Amino acid sequence: MTLEPESPDLIYIANQVDWAHLLAEDALSSGNWMLIVVILLLIIASALVSGSEIAYFSYGPEDLKALTEDPSNRKQMVKELLGKPRYLLATILIANNLFNIGIILSSFYLFQEVFNFNHQPGWVEIVINTILVTFLIVLFGEVLPKVYATQKGQRLATFMAPPLLFLRSMFKPISQVLINATQVVERRLEQREKTSISAEELDIAIDLTVNEQGTEEEVRMLKSIVRFGDIDVRDVMTARPDVTAIEFETTFNDLLALIKSSGFSRIPVFEKDLDSVKGILYAKDLLSHLDEEEDFQWNDLLREAFFVPENKKIDDLLEDFQTNRLHMAMVVDEYGGTAGLITLEDVLEEIIGDIKDEFDDIGADIDYEKIDEHTFVFEGKTSLYDMCKIIDVDFSKFEKVKGDSDSIAGLLLEVTGKIPRKNTEIDLTPFSFTVMDVDQKRIKKVKIRLGE
Repeated sequence: MTLEPESPDLIYIANQVDWAHLLAEDALSSGNWMLIVVILLLIIASALVSGSEIAYFSYGPEDLKALTEDPSNRKQMVKELLGKPRYLLATILIANNLFNIGIILSSFYLFQEVFNFNHQPGWVEIVINTILVTFLIVLFGEVLPKVYATQKGQRLATFMAPPLLFLRSMFKPISQVLINATQVVERRLEQREKTSISAEELDIAIDLTVNEQGTEEEVRMLKSIVRFGDIDVRDVMTARPDVTAIEFETTFNDLLALIKSSGFSRIPVFEKDLDSVKGILYAKDLLSHLDEEEDFQWNDLLREAFFVPENKKIDDLLEDFQTNRLHMAMVVDEYGGTAGLITLEDVLEEIIGDIKDEFDDIGADIDYEKIDEHTFVFEGKTSLYDMCKIIDVDFSKFEKVKGDSDSIAGLLLEVTGKIPRKNTEIDLTPFSFTVMDVDQKRIKKVKIRLGE
């Protein structure tokens, strides 16, 4: 009586296989050799397509620039494929999966013809049909071609351009379905990401996570960064009534006097009214012409003005400033009229706070008075956004009632529907507004009291 080991080892497992009868009698028939050739061709095709994924999606900006400058036919094919990356990826994935399915089905049929599983343990067929095929696909169809593609990516991309263009046109209906499905998923995920956490929740998180060594200025800056992408240009711009500008027909002497008195290094130039801005005058451009006569044609020194809509986000505007190397933009409303102007300094101050230089008049931009911890007096033209920063309340508290207004005066006009009289009190719980100074056309000064 022979005792079997309690835990089978490799020798025991090997002894379970009937090696003498493992191969079928007609294992080396011509039909089986044809199947072997087909499987090898499918593995090669799978390897080329799989490697193409790494080859194409490893192109950097410099590589793409080189493609544009290379007129060769193959390079232009590569450029065309990269021009529609979603279709390219869908084509590669579809083709790779079809080739792998072909390898699996052909291998299964081949193994049934080559091996005799009738006198073998059941696990022998499973090992050969699954593990062996998986090993072949992973090693020769995935790992090795992708290793090659990381080193010779552009060569492989150029070689595979014609067949991939053919496959793209062949699989276009299927690719379109896949792309539409992924876009639906992407939109759902984007919506969830946008609504996953509010700015107020982030403010609370900052208050909780900043350690005791963090200063109030550091906390304020972190909160400003969080809200930076939600701020519109209209919230931080210099409004039209406060814009310093020069009329196109101004004489040279008057121009120099105005620049000296204003202290601005860049001034918009208009013709007839501020809705017709002709350009921006840089004060530094006048340095070499200070000795010119009064009839000097200074208008020739104007630089082109950059226009932005008032609902543009300031993070996008900052990117535009960086790309175009600009420091100022004219803000226009929905009708194309000039609503104001905004500078690079205005944008940066939303993060780092007020920027003072040697030309700034300390206190000149302070248009409010703090009476006590809960009471403030503002000029009516003060923007709601600036008011909220000063009294330290969330700007979103006024979103439902402010309508299209951007200033304190505009808010009160929106709520009352008319120009209120002096000493009129307007309750917007938990805030109370009192009109302190008003004329026939505008609200000049407002007192606001915060609920205790």
